[in-house]
Amino acid sequence: MARMARAVWAAAGGDVRRALGARPGTELVITGHSLGAGVACLLAVLLAKEEEALAARVRCFAFAPPPVFAPLSAARGVEVRAFLHGEDCVPFLSVDAGRRLLASLRAAGTIADTHSSLAVSRMVFGRCAPSADLVAAVSRAARGVDLPRVERAPRLLIPASSVVWVRQACGKSAGEAGGGSGGG
Repeated sequence: MARMARAVWAAAGGDVRRALGARPGTELVITGHSLGAGVACLLAVLLAKEEEALAARVRCFAFAPPPVFAPLSAARGVEVRAFLHGEDCVPFLSVDAGRRLLASLRAAGTIADTHSSLAVSRMVFGRCAPSADLVAAVSRAARGVDLPRVERAPRLLIPASSVVWVRQACGKSAGEAGGGSGGG
């Protein structure tokens, strides 16, 4: 995605600079969805360093962006608004997240091997609470405590200055959540 952000700017940067120069006081708004939102976030971070040279405010609206950046301290001052849906997995996908998920599954499997099949079935189907040792092992694995550090799998984040998390109201579709008449 970083390569794509650089490629987008290499292809469009000259035209964007000319357009912004012809319209003083104009702001540059970057947007994207899913992987495109990841590219938009990275482009916003890239352009934040050039904002003064661009003579334009740079803002990004990212819809369901994946985690693409670390450390967040390097993105200070970047104006990115991320919009996440409560059921969407993309904002949580990364190589690191996959590693922690697999570690959690391995931990659960290891602990499950110490319980009877009946006990495991009862836990899986919600008939009884998971055992304390299972909860502890899976929680530890999910945090990545025992995972070796892998240089090409950093813990990435969404470089957002604000996040809007959209969740469905209980029993209502997103359009019905407000309960109002829809008037303005």
